[in-house]
Amino acid sequence: YDKLTGLLTLEFFRTALSWELERRASAAKGCAVVMMDLDDFKRTNDTHGHLVGDQVLKAFAYLLRQRLRLSASIGRFGGDEYLVVLPETDAEAARHAMDDIRRNFAAVEHDTGHASFKVTVSGGVAGFPEAATSHQLIAAADGALYRAKRAGRNCVFRAESEGE
Repeated sequence: YDKLTGLLTLEFFRTALSWELERRASAAKGCAVVMMDLDDFKRTNDTHGHLVGDQVLKAFAYLLRQRLRLSASIGRFGGDEYLVVLPETDAEAARHAMDDIRRNFAAVEHDTGHASFKVTVSGGVAGFPEAATSHQLIAAADGALYRAKRAGRNCVFRAESEGE
């Protein structure tokens, strides 16, 4: 587990995703992979310091754990990026759920002791079986995340194609 957030490390997340895809191969329902990224997080660290930035990372991890089903696998991809596997969830339902989490996190006031501020998050969602492998799913979710960033941040997009 990631020591800061308590979420799965990237290595164990990839194992969980591979296991989920093996299960999905024989199941009627697919799954979705989501990549989320805190918007302008470097500015948060530069303005408020890394200890406050760490608290923001923990707050987002906590929100993910509280709002997603126990069957979800949630990992820290690195830095301020998170990966989520939502079993038995299609890409549109996952986009909707993550957009709700995005809105809730944007409303959170982070307190430094001297001031408060808000942080937004962007996301990308890819679905199985549209993207068939763990590599394709993560790449497609990452591509959708970058489209969300280019569109102005603070939004969640679905992958346009499995190769994204």
